[in-house]
Amino acid sequence: MGARVAGTAVGFYGWSAIGNALVFAAFMRVSKPGTLGRLWSEGRFVLVVGGAASYCAYALVVWGFMQAPIALVTALRETSIIFALFIGVFFMKERLDLFKVGSTLLTLVGAILLRFAC
Repeated sequence: MGARVAGTAVGFYGWSAIGNALVFAAFMRVSKPGTLGRLWSEGRFVLVVGGAASYCAYALVVWGFMQAPIALVTALRETSIIFALFIGVFFMKERLDLFKVGSTLLTLVGAILLRFAC
């Protein structure tokens, strides 16, 4: 709803991300001194690539919320759990068990129900 009121998904999420980063940085500075300094030197690649990917993915979701009914976008977004399962099993060699399959199936059923709620 905030992006719809603001009129721009990227601007809304951009300012939200900046505010979140400032609050998180202040919290980290107080609770874990020295962590922010090490973050840039030890985790630069993950920080930049992971942060950019996360920002783009969620900005796209917020843009989708502006273009289509929220339930439809939410249903589509929740199907990403399938990709997470496949990446974990096939690329990260995680063990596939009944709990993971059941959880994924339950998420899919929820996404389907959300879709029909539109």
